[in-house]
Amino acid sequence: MDQNENNEINENIERDEQLQMAVEELNANRPIDTIGCKQYAWGAMEGNWRCGAMVLVMCLLLGVLLASPLFVLEEGTGLYIAWDWISSLLCWVVSLGALANFLDIARGKKPGLARIFVGFQSVEFCFRYLGMVILRAIFVILWSLLLIIPGLMKMYSYTMSQWILLDHPEYSPRQAITASKKMMVGHRLELVMLQARFLGWFLLCLVTFGIASFWVTPYYYAAKGKFYMDLLARNETEKA
Repeated sequence: MDQNENNEINENIERDEQLQMAVEELNANRPIDTIGCKQYAWGAMEGNWRCGAMVLVMCLLLGVLLASPLFVLEEGTGLYIAWDWISSLLCWVVSLGALANFLDIARGKKPGLARIFVGFQSVEFCFRYLGMVILRAIFVILWSLLLIIPGLMKMYSYTMSQWILLDHPEYSPRQAITASKKMMVGHRLELVMLQARFLGWFLLCLVTFGIASFWVTPYYYAAKGKFYMDLLARNETEKA
């Protein structure tokens, strides 16, 4: 093989690499397909409707169990107020387990009731997650003091924090929030559009007095999980 043939091969390789980079850049700049997210979630829910509903039932039962001491404690006492706060925080940790199951559905994995307790995998992670929830709420409230719109924008900017913490349990609360903020740049309106596509389903939950929510909630969060997965793919493309 002579020098000219080597040069031609190298040029072809370089041209192919440039073409691949151009395609990846184009895909990274394209809006996320919210219709595709919804359709994907519908397919992912096949065979998982019952499991998704069972996850919500289990979370509801755990919430009732955690709140049960409030029925016997005297309202207004220090112990009542303390347990009210503690049970509320623990319910937030349980809700992370529900999100973990719905993300598993979006990723083609089988949900499991054991995943509900993912937030309790360690004391450190539990406090890290609660710290993220509290810090995120403080940020949103502070931005809302300026105007409602900035507060809403920040709420959408921070919305992927819990998903990120599930994938990166080593992250601090601030790191998870910052990563979500960077991930959602240019995609907040797309998430609003995804939510708008579920308005009919949310209305169904209202007219059925919440019964339909046992199936609609897993469906919606599977779609949001797909949205998160698409954001991750774009971030990886940008890093490359």
